[in-house]
Formats: sequence, C-alpha cells, structure tokens
Amino acid sequence: MTSAPSQPTSTESPAFDSLEFAVGLGCPNRCVFCSEAGFATRLPQESVRTVADLKEHLAKVEGIERIQFGGQEPLTNPELPQMIATAKAHGARDIGLITSGRGLGRSQPSTKSDLLSRLVSAGLNTLEISLHGHSADLHDALTATPGSFDDTLAAISYASELRRAGAALRLTIQTTLVRDNLPHIPELLAVLAPYRPDGVVGLALQLMGRAGEQAETLTPAYQDIIRQAQIWDKQDLPLPLTLSGLPPCLNLKLPARFQGRLNRVAFVSRDDRVIGGQAGNKQYGLPCRACVAKSFCEGVEIAYWDLFGWDEFAPIDDTSWQAIVSQTHADRQSAPLKPFLTEAAARALVHPFSETNAIGGWRLTDVRIEERAARLIFTREDGQRLPVRLVDPVHAPQAQQQAGIAICYDGERLERHLDKIWRTVSGTILRNARRSGENKP
Repeated sequence: MTSAPSQPTSTESPAFDSLEFAVGLGCPNRCVFCSEAGFATRLPQESVRTVADLKEHLAKVEGIERIQFGGQEPLTNPELPQMIATAKAHGARDIGLITSGRGLGRSQPSTKSDLLSRLVSAGLNTLEISLHGHSADLHDALTATPGSFDDTLAAISYASELRRAGAALRLTIQTTLVRDNLPHIPELLAVLAPYRPDGVVGLALQLMGRAGEQAETLTPAYQDIIRQAQIWDKQDLPLPLTLSGLPPCLNLKLPARFQGRLNRVAFVSRDDRVIGGQAGNKQYGLPCRACVAKSFCEGVEIAYWDLFGWDEFAPIDDTSWQAIVSQTHADRQSAPLKPFLTEAAARALVHPFSETNAIGGWRLTDVRIEERAARLIFTREDGQRLPVRLVDPVHAPQAQQQAGIAICYDGERLERHLDKIWRTVSGTILRNARRSGENKP
C-alpha cells in the first residue's frame, strides 16, 4: 500500500510537491501480493515511526502540498492522529491515508470506533482504502486473512456515512490487479456503488516481496488488462475506474476512460536527456530506445519482462504520440483553456532576470504566456536570441522538435517552485551555450 516518491536531500524547496511517509508498525493482513518485503529495491521513501521523526523530516523541505501516510498498515501506529495534525500544521493542503481500513468501521471495538472521525478532525482529507475482491471468499483469500472483507467494507461504509454528514473527505478504493480478481472488477464496482466513493483505482501488480515470489501465478500480462478494459468499455459501469501502473506505451492502449495519469514530474532537455533515473527494479529494453515517451517512464520491472518478454511493448513515435495526445487527453483539448501561468507568476518570472541581471550574458527580454506553454526569450548583447519553452509534459516530444530549449514542467508546479525552476533554466541555458560555443565571456 505504498508508492515511491523522491526523497529530499537538502533544505531547498524540492522539485516535487508531495511526500509519502511509511508509518506502519505492522499489518493485520497477510496479502499474497504484498510488496513490502521488497522495500529495499524501491526508490527512496521516508520511513517514520514517531511524530518527532516526522517533524525532523518535514523541517528539511518547504512547499509540500501533499503528504500521504502509508507503509504496511498506518493504522497500527498510535501516533497517526498527531502525525496528520503535524502535516496540516506544516501547510499541506492534501493529507492522505492508504489503508486496509481495518480498525476504522463502526463494527470495530469501541476504543477505535471514532478513529476515522478523529483523523478527519486532525486534517485527513483523502482516504484510500484497499479492497481486492468483490466477495469475502476472494478478498479474504488474497489477504490471507479471514474476516478482512467484512472489516474493510465496514470502514468504507463508515467513511461514506461521514461524507454524507458533511465531512470533507475524498474516498478512493484501491484494488491490486491479479489474475484471480481481474475478471471480477465490474462486480467489485457493483458492490462499492452504494457507498458512492469518488472512484476506484486498479493497480498493476508490483513484483516485489511476496508478489515477486509468486509472480507466475499472480501476475496478469498488461495485454490481459488491456483486453479486459476493452470489454468493460462496452459496459455501463456504476463507478469511475482508473487503471494505474502500466508503462506509458501500454497505458495509452487502454480505453481513454480508464487511462491512468501520466507522470507530470519530468525535465526534458533538447538533447533528449531526462534528468532523473530509473527505479532500481526496472530497466529499459530494446523497444524503448526509439520511444519519445521515455520522459514519462521508469522502464519495465525486471521480473515482469523476465516472465513475459518484450513482445507487447512498442516504442511510441512522435506522430503516434501526437495522435494519442489528441485522443487520450480529449478533456484537455476540448475544455476551456486557461493560461499556462497566472499573470502574477509571469511577473515573478520576469523579475529575477530583468535589465540588471543575466544568465551567462543572456538576459530575459520577453515572456509570452500561451495556452499550454510559457515562452521565454533570452537575448545576448550582440542581439542573438534564444527561445526557451516551459511546456506541459504531455506535449514534451513535440516541443523537443522545435528550435531552442524545451523544459518539461506543468504550470501549477512551476508557480509553486519558481526559484527551483530558475536554477534549472539557468543551468540548461549555460550548458546549451557551452555546447554550441555561444557562451563567450
């Protein structure tokens, strides 16, 4: 029940706006696909046990908009309510919890029956509860814990009750996709419909820990998930469903209504160099070499392609990417467009490099705010002009084909981290000038 965000290494404002902390001290379930045993192979994740630990970590970073608590079962930590209050005091607007829900329902012992209310009062506003089967038989078999289905459903019921009473709580149900439950997702949605969650997320299996040990019996091929989604696309499902965790080339083959969100945290330079890295348990394969979407992809899990090979993967070329963008992001294309930056943020962009400042001889002379990008024009004393485009990540491949430098960043994140962006812009311009021999002292 965890994801794998980047880890801050200094007191500078980070180039991301969310953190997940592993706070669980254990878990009442024994899921057959649990990945916690493979924690060492993940990207770094903050692990905390006490409020003091949390405060120590939060002191290192500023500008964090979203803080999430997960790691095994976070409800096993008695300091969780105080941790949520600490996150709120730190300024986080979105405070989330990933949980099995066992211990949150009214059917639990009286000492815990009001725990969810206390968490919401402390600042919790996003709740993600894991339910892995449409029936007690299936769910309890996957969690290897009799009675877990009833406990989790009781938590979902209580969360729904609090929402109806006015609690500002977003409720999402997560289900890990394995061979046994994949055919029964529509039935799971039907079970959940009376509780009216905001949506259901089907997570592709992470092949670590117990899941890695039983990969052959548990893992559906990505193509199997796509085929099932094509069947579901013809059905009138009672709840919104998102399928998450597929590599971009396969995610984009899903029917648009089920596509997981592509990673919007990426920097792309003109020479197609991605600033970042792959997860320790993932690799790029031969089909990935020509793919223009690598800036969205950490690669494929080694255990996965060991099991299924590379036949289902194909590189996304620029022409295909543009067609995919227009189809799979129809909401962006058809919805009323808003400027990439606000007017206030545009003024903040101009100020650091005005008449009295320059980057290696380059001075910012013009900022043009477009619908899906911000175009910056830098001019040198000899009159040479260098355009820099800050673009929405989904349009990065197209931007890389244009003159100048393209830096992949989304507008909201840009506004929150202008200083960090300027350091990136400055470094990129100087590197580009040195490579082209234009940076003359």
